[in-house]
Amino acid sequence: MLTEEERKLERKIYLQEYARKRKEENPDWRKVYLKKYFENNKEDIKARQKIYASKTLNAHNSRQKKYYLKWREEHPLEEKVKKTPLEIKIMKHNIAKRYYNKHKEIIRKNASQWAVDNHQKCALYCAKRRSLKLKNGTFKITDRDVFRQLNRQHNKCFWCGKKLVEYNMDHVIPLSKGGTHSIGNIVISCPECNKIKSDRLPIVFKILNNISNCKSNS
Repeated sequence: MLTEEERKLERKIYLQEYARKRKEENPDWRKVYLKKYFENNKEDIKARQKIYASKTLNAHNSRQKKYYLKWREEHPLEEKVKKTPLEIKIMKHNIAKRYYNKHKEIIRKNASQWAVDNHQKCALYCAKRRSLKLKNGTFKITDRDVFRQLNRQHNKCFWCGKKLVEYNMDHVIPLSKGGTHSIGNIVISCPECNKIKSDRLPIVFKILNNISNCKSNS
């Protein structure tokens, strides 16, 4: 007859053998078991973790501090060299460039969607950019300024006088002819007139299209 110690040893060997065979048959059984156990006992596990963290917080902080002091002794602080404004600018540019290259498709997709959703802001931005390139003189124009000009024209095209369904912002004196990007040089026109006028001066556009004067102001 087996003694108590022998029975325990026999049971231990049996369980070890059983665990080994089960692991060979299904290597991921332990992960599945632990995942299932965590899902069924999530609240109890989190509560135990909080209690353990509160008890061992001071010991953990002291270990971290000791490790940090030891590391700092081995790696003394080097004297910081201040970067010039140009170096900072180059550094920021490189960071932005790396981010763009990593997320190129998402950025382009978001930019295209923004242009569709904010047509007027996109038009203002493009006009300002062209004016800056030509160095004609650039002044701030807001959506409110465009809306006021639209009210002054009674929601009609500045050139043909038609009621506006869709509208474009048009420079009376084109930027390519030396016109400024300012509210005094901006009118609201229909897409057809804006396309036909293109970069023509007002007098040339009126003669070609037989427009005697501005119908929207009559």
